[in-house]
Amino acid sequence: KTICFLRWDESPVKQYYLPTYMGDFPKRAEYELYPGQYTYKYPVAGEVNSTVTAWAYDVYSRKSTELRVPVDADGYIPRIQFTTEPDKVAVLTLNRLQNKLSLYAVNPQSGVAKLIVEDTNEQYISEGDLDAVQFDEQGFTWASERSGYRHLYYYNLLGQQQRQLTKGNFDVTSIYGYDAASKSAYVQVAWLGNGADMPAPLTRGIYKIDAKGQMLPLFNGGKDGKGCRGTHRAAFSKGFIYMQHYYSDAETPTRVTLETVKDLKVIKLMEDNAALKQKASALPKKQFVQFTTERGDVLNGYIIKPATASASAKAPAVLFQYSGPGSQQVLDSWSVGFEQYLVQQGFVSVCFDGRGTGARGAQWERQTYCQLGVKESEDQLSAGRYAATLPYVDGSKLGIWGWSFGGYNTCMTMCGGNDVFTAGVAVAPVTDWKFYDSVYTERYMRTPQQNADGYKAASALERAKDLKGSLLIVTGSADDNVHPQNTYEFTEQLVQSDIDFDMMVYTNRDHGIRGGNSNNHIYNKVLNHFKKNL
Repeated sequence: KTICFLRWDESPVKQYYLPTYMGDFPKRAEYELYPGQYTYKYPVAGEVNSTVTAWAYDVYSRKSTELRVPVDADGYIPRIQFTTEPDKVAVLTLNRLQNKLSLYAVNPQSGVAKLIVEDTNEQYISEGDLDAVQFDEQGFTWASERSGYRHLYYYNLLGQQQRQLTKGNFDVTSIYGYDAASKSAYVQVAWLGNGADMPAPLTRGIYKIDAKGQMLPLFNGGKDGKGCRGTHRAAFSKGFIYMQHYYSDAETPTRVTLETVKDLKVIKLMEDNAALKQKASALPKKQFVQFTTERGDVLNGYIIKPATASASAKAPAVLFQYSGPGSQQVLDSWSVGFEQYLVQQGFVSVCFDGRGTGARGAQWERQTYCQLGVKESEDQLSAGRYAATLPYVDGSKLGIWGWSFGGYNTCMTMCGGNDVFTAGVAVAPVTDWKFYDSVYTERYMRTPQQNADGYKAASALERAKDLKGSLLIVTGSADDNVHPQNTYEFTEQLVQSDIDFDMMVYTNRDHGIRGGNSNNHIYNKVLNHFKKNL
């Protein structure tokens, strides 16, 4: 009877444009002699946002009614959903700084809104918390990091907290749902301790939290997480009777089983990837490690080394990182990618998650707030120094690379007192947060007007004059996410500082640099840069 929707008024938002060329994949013949132009609305940090409103449309009367939720003129309505009651639509709002999240129950006929729950944070509300709101006949679930860790709560439809469903020094990483009949929640958890053989928090476990608050593992492993290896995730049937159980670890491709939730009986093996596992057995093994930085922080990482590397035959090493807020590259899960290929080419592959990354609690993640890239780059320099101490690594031949935030952090690292890395590759990097979109940037940096010193400290443009090492910087000319402007302004600073560098631009390519032979070409370009300079 009712359709609810969000409306954006982009009229005041400034436009961004990217030149488009003929190219070849696909070929745009109309631009053979004169380039075209891709134009779209893009508010950068501190600029005017769209004005967003929520509406209900009655399909019988054909009448639209605005859902009158209080929202800042430049704020957000990130989610809207129906509840189990026909006269209540749930609307979530965020202020522009994204540190106050409000849930309103709105009557779709009258448009009248009532505040149900509000959560605030000194820094920001995590994006993952927005999808935690799930309604049943008695109430709804709500995620919050108010305790210092991401935990799940249950509220009644009046907005009164009934239970804290999860407790402890760990983060809930996925929320599968809540069963009102049994008063049980189903979640995925990143434990902060998984036994001496596995640095925390590399694993993921599936748990049922019953009506008494007990955490019952729905996988092979102890209640306290000890013995848990690998990454477990699930998809549940209605009523939480059955689950598809997905499991992988660093040496085991994904295995999928259909199981009963009550007694974990395997009904059917859906996929075991046995043939892939057999092939993968020949790959060099991923070794998980920890080290303590000069500042006393313990970083989790992994190392993959070629069989030929030894104390008498030291090999060059390439460190890969992403480093973005809440991200995690070091996981005990199955993956095969460029890192293994580098090992086949004779390099040691290294990866470390530094400060600001995820699944280690709010304090660990949010210490980079308002100064992105500063602590992250310090940690990658520390990781490089650690790698140089390994007996099978040639400490004079270290490289670093990354894509997107990882490309940005490569620039920050190589321009931030670099005494470690001889070569680096920055693919599609942000080089100054004033160029990036308002939603993402302001969540972690506030606006340039509010945090001028933080933006300056986090700017690779400010550091460009201090570049040390052979840098290859790569961009797609049509990257509508991290605009090529980031690369062009950074390289202009290098030119004016009389610093040599290499640069590669991919015509008409977006942030992923895909299409035709593009992906193959870029990875060969990265490989050859390290072969030449390490």
